[in-house]
Amino acid sequence: MSTYKQETEITRIITLLSDILSITLDTRTYLFPLQTEIEYLKKYAEILSIRYDNMFTIDFDIDENTLDLSVVKFSLQPILENSVQHGILQLRKNEKIKISAYTQLLTVLQYTPWYSYKAKFDHSLLQLL
Repeated sequence: MSTYKQETEITRIITLLSDILSITLDTRTYLFPLQTEIEYLKKYAEILSIRYDNMFTIDFDIDENTLDLSVVKFSLQPILENSVQHGILQLRKNEKIKISAYTQLLTVLQYTPWYSYKAKFDHSLLQLL
């Protein structure tokens, strides 16, 4: 990898981390609209994608009626990280993670031949299946 590309990636990661940290340190609320949660999840996903050399893609299928629903701040981040750590990295090949939200229901799916992970959110309650 060229030095310029490494510097560009490092700069991008620092910018993304700064954005994530600024909202993490805001302790006035622990709930976000789903739209905000997804925006920050995309930033975190970009960091992971750079770190793991684009080993995965994320497909977002979000119903507009769910964007204003409240969810616990950063509740999707550990689910995404676990999907990458315990699914994609185990297989060592490109995979797709699908995140869907339908009216009052958000589902995160990641399937591989050896690994299946599903989490559901109903309002701001997390339920792992």
